[in-house]
Amino acid sequence: MIEALKSLQALNPYFCPIFFTGFVILSFGLLVWLKNRKAKANFVFRRGEYDIYKALIEALEETANTIDLGEVVKNIHKSLSNAIASKKIWILLKKEEEYYLIQDGNLSSEIILSSKNAVSKLIEEKKETVEKWQINEETARWFNDNGIEIVVPLRLKNRVLGLLALGEKLNLKTYSVNDIKFLENIGRVTGAALSNSIKQEELVQKEKNRVKDLEKIAETRTGELINRLNELEKTKTALYNVSADFKELNDILKEERDRLGAIISSIGEGLLLIDTKYKILLMNLKAGKMLGGSLVNVIGQDVKKIINVFKGEKEIPDNEQPVEKMFKTGEPVFTTVEDNFYFKGPSNKKFPVALVVTPLKGDDITGAIVVFRDITEEKRLDEAKSGFISIASHQLRTPLTSIRWYTEMLNSEDVGPLNKDQKEFIARVYSGALKLNDVIELLLALSRIESGNIQIKLAKINIVSFTQDILKELEPQWKQKNIEVSLAIQEKQLPEIKLDISMLRQVITNLLSNSIRYTDDSGRIEISIRKEPSGNEMIYSVKDDGIGVPESFKDKIFQKFSRAENAINKAPDGSGLGLSLVKSLIEMWKGKVWFESPAIWINKKGEEYKKGSIFSFTIPLIK
Repeated sequence: MIEALKSLQALNPYFCPIFFTGFVILSFGLLVWLKNRKAKANFVFRRGEYDIYKALIEALEETANTIDLGEVVKNIHKSLSNAIASKKIWILLKKEEEYYLIQDGNLSSEIILSSKNAVSKLIEEKKETVEKWQINEETARWFNDNGIEIVVPLRLKNRVLGLLALGEKLNLKTYSVNDIKFLENIGRVTGAALSNSIKQEELVQKEKNRVKDLEKIAETRTGELINRLNELEKTKTALYNVSADFKELNDILKEERDRLGAIISSIGEGLLLIDTKYKILLMNLKAGKMLGGSLVNVIGQDVKKIINVFKGEKEIPDNEQPVEKMFKTGEPVFTTVEDNFYFKGPSNKKFPVALVVTPLKGDDITGAIVVFRDITEEKRLDEAKSGFISIASHQLRTPLTSIRWYTEMLNSEDVGPLNKDQKEFIARVYSGALKLNDVIELLLALSRIESGNIQIKLAKINIVSFTQDILKELEPQWKQKNIEVSLAIQEKQLPEIKLDISMLRQVITNLLSNSIRYTDDSGRIEISIRKEPSGNEMIYSVKDDGIGVPESFKDKIFQKFSRAENAINKAPDGSGLGLSLVKSLIEMWKGKVWFESPAIWINKKGEEYKKGSIFSFTIPLIK
């Protein structure tokens, strides 16, 4: 090109200056035209002939920069105002099926479009743009009332989140196809933005609610913690006071413990404290000395392994020992010299004991206190007494027999007639001799039992017939006092028993004789015989409504030569040996004997009353 210019200049030297001048003028004109074109383009853009993609990009950029609902609406409103010159631009948000206007970024409380409105139903059904000219007059009423020309749904997929409602354009032109496409694209963009904003609003609201809940919880917990701290402070003060009281109490307890220890150590009788598992918890010095064991070694040991209990020469099985009886009944157990109990401790020394076993109670029985003493001297005296009684009884028996024979001879007038006074004196002598003979027979029977020098002849006995025979023998006595005697058999047929006949006769006769002797005229005596539930024993009871046994005398009732004051007053001629003999005989056949006083009775009116006593004993059944 340069070569061509050079050739032209060679032909005409004025060509280049003219060419450059024309080029400059042409360029300046083009620049002016472009400016005018730009201004015209801007004017046309405001009139509606705009670049749809540029407007969409602006809208996307604006909405992408925020998820705040208010900001999103403002940005969309701004983009629409720049793109379309409309008299009215409404952005409606759908909430609970109703449409509300968003003004200045806030949701108004006024419903602009109801869900019941035909326009709302049409948009929900079609989910596309609706223009006023497309619908009937009735549906178009809302458009006319609000100055709306076109409504575009703000959608996210098939879900309508709101509406874009525009009024008449400022240039009074109708909305073109490009306008509608632009508005629908704006609607989709706005729908997505609204969806994000709504979700964000929901998340923010949810978070606010959660924060409020946490604040309430924190407030509640703070209050609880404050209350707890106050309680802890009070507890601290209380514990301090308790600690001080505890120290004082501990000092008092230590003093009492030392005092109790001194008392226990100085007791002249043996003392054992055991738990329900028979473990020794405490043993005083006297007990250790009698048993011959170390206090340290026996603590925590089983008392049954430390002490062997004997009755006479025979060792007592565990289930018959006094401690076991106390645990079963919950009542104290007492033994005396007549019970013939012996202890043998670690030293293997066997010695006679009298003991008292009492329950240690809390809510229930938690242990036992055993107090015992060595009765070797008492036992020696008792044996001496028994020996003396045996010898004396034998020595008295012979002259007493002679007295009886001679009084019988005199009374029968074998040696001559007697006057009335002589006969009366002889009768008194004879009666006294019989009573003395009964006493001697009782003493000899007890002596034989205690020495073990008694022969037992077992025989089968029908207890009902046996009792009826004894009642016939005693009939004159109870009929003389007009006493009502009844025999109660609880089973239709009682099994036979196997015992020594004379032993059983002495037991029943003694109990019935006592009831007759100590019951007033026209009184009541009831004999009951029943089989014990386990089927191993028979229980025989004699109940009367007599004078009963005084509370103060109950622990002495089976002792030899013991009689209660009321019994002496009622029958002065008693010996006090009958119940002692009964107990010894029953224990010989491994039975048990006990009594209750007063006894329970039912009168003819069905009323309950208490009077007299009831003595019971057991008889082993034949297996």
